[in-house]
This record gives sequence, C-alpha cells and structure tokens, in this order.
Amino acid sequence: MHNKLRAAAVGVALLLLTGCGKEEILDPLVSYTVGEEEIAALDTLLAGGGLTAVETGEEEGAQPLYVYSDLSETGPTVEQYVQRLTDEKAGFFLCDNEGNETEDVPDFTLEEGEVILHRALEEEDACVELVIHWTEDTCSVQTGVVEVEAKEEEGKTMREIAEYFATCKPSDLGLEGESMAEYEIYPLDAIVHVDGVQCFRVNIYDREEGVETNVIQGIYLLSGDMGRLYRLDPETETVTLLRK
Repeated sequence: MHNKLRAAAVGVALLLLTGCGKEEILDPLVSYTVGEEEIAALDTLLAGGGLTAVETGEEEGAQPLYVYSDLSETGPTVEQYVQRLTDEKAGFFLCDNEGNETEDVPDFTLEEGEVILHRALEEEDACVELVIHWTEDTCSVQTGVVEVEAKEEEGKTMREIAEYFATCKPSDLGLEGESMAEYEIYPLDAIVHVDGVQCFRVNIYDREEGVETNVIQGIYLLSGDMGRLYRLDPETETVTLLRK
C-alpha cells in the first residue's frame, strides 16, 4: 500500500510536469501542513515562486501533491531543501523505498531524481513522509503519513546499559572528572524515538563522597544496538549526536 501510493503520486506528478504551455504561478507557501505538523515548504527557497498546482487524490485522507514548474538549477535547489530538513532542528532523515533509514544521498547533479524523507511522530508508530521528485526544470513534493513497524530491541537489560556508560570516559559524555565512578547512572525503563530510532533514556547524577544526590548532570539517549548516543537538552528539548 505504501509503495502503491508513492507510485501513484509520482505518476500524477509526471503527468502534471509534462503538460504543455506556461502555467499560472500560485501564491508561494510558507509551510506544508500534515496533520498537526508544519513543514517548511520548498517555496521558501524559490525567489521567484514556481508553485503551479496543488493536487489532492480522490482517496479519503489523501495528502496534497505540490507541483513546481519553470525552475532553474532544480537539483541543487532540492539538495539545499533536503539539507535544511535533515538538520537537527527539523529532524528529518533520508529513507530508501522500503522506508528504512539510509545514509545514501542522491546525486543532485542529475537532471532527474527522487529523495524520500521521514520524520518520526511522537507517541505513534508513524512518520511524516516527503517524497520529492525533480527533473531538469520541475519538481513535485508529495506529503503524507506512513506507518512504521516498531522494532523490538532484544537482549538489552538495564544492567547492560549501565555497564555501557560505566565504561565511558566522562569527557565523551560532556562531563567533568576522570572516571564515571564519580557519577550515578540510572537507565530508565522507557523508549524514546530519535530520528526514527528507538533509544533508551539514561539519567546521570552527580555523586558526592559516595552519597547519591539529585543533581542531574546529563540526560542521554542510547540506541538499542548501542551504536548511537545522543545527549538531550531538557530546556530546549533538542538532542545532540555524540557518537554514531
């Protein structure tokens, strides 16, 4: 179902993009609305506009397809748009056709190509999806929401997670001191999604003369395979990737 909808969207886009004659330029958009999500629109990078059509499928709940025509340097413009959406603040990540996160970046120098972006939704096994298709002078952006399968992390216990942090150097975690023995490590029985990856939350507290304190020194998010480590800033609710 997921791929059928995408194929239909691309088909509609190609029909629209190959139409004859100069099309009317619509008012530029600031953002795309997907449910309660607001996503910066491609229009914000187009000095002279370019939006020529907004198409919605006949199926119930179908998301709009935004079509842009008469563009210049389309590939580089899409590349700049992707870079904006995949920074830490925007929170999108690249995906393949199966919806799996990938590090394979498309060749934006080609006259035609496609890129798929996902961003995890809070408290749902779903992602916002953008499918961006470009040609030499046209582009389409399909928005939507897709379900994702929750991947259960096996074999990771609270003890294993605590042992992982105990072997770290404080400096690796942005902490002071010579040894993690100076800190109390508390893995929480909670899963947090970061960039579509399930992570365990770990709170680290200061320890003073062998006595536990309630002064928290850091909040960390560790992926289930222990391959990615993030630090969470509770004031700004932003995460910083410490290790990948």
